Amino acid sequence: MSGFLLEIGERIVSLERRYKVREGLSRADDHLPRRFTEPLPPLTSETEAAIWKTRLGAQLVVGKLFYFEAMLDR
Repeated sequence: MSGFLLEIGERIVSLERRYKVREGLSRADDHLPRRFTEPLPPLTSETEAAIWKTRLGAQLVVGKLFYFEAMLDR
């Protein structure tokens, strides 16, 4: 069942991309809304920072977007 849903999702993304190309949009127009890239408020405690570090499995870097170009490639 989940494979079927993934296939439907891929079709939706493909159709959206085709529509955008038809309307003259290109990769240069691909960007995230500002709310996704603006800095987060400061963490309130070391405990909160430790929780996020555990969840992410890496150092928390606030307001930094990594691998956006790779995401666009995919």
